[in-house]
Amino acid sequence: MTARGAAYEVVRRVFEDDAYADRVLRTAAAKLDTRDRALAQRLAFGTVQRVGAMAMELFLLVSSCELDVDDDEIAAVIMAVARGEVEAEALAIWLR
Repeated sequence: MTARGAAYEVVRRVFEDDAYADRVLRTAAAKLDTRDRALAQRLAFGTVQRVGAMAMELFLLVSSCELDVDDDEIAAVIMAVARGEVEAEALAIWLR
């Protein structure tokens, strides 16, 4: 399996099976060398981490809304949501 194949397997299992990315990576990248394992990890984890941001941006685009905030603030809010620190109502207010 290639690094990209391992990354694909991680992303697929995370979203189709609600699997933990680090656990899937351990299995999917078991036969890769250190360099390819690192590439697979960056590709898979980066994709998984950015899906929420992309979903929010797509929703805003379809809804003809525009956020007037910088990327750092968006990243901070997304991470707070992922940690369960932001309620749905508070996120809705922030999006307005």
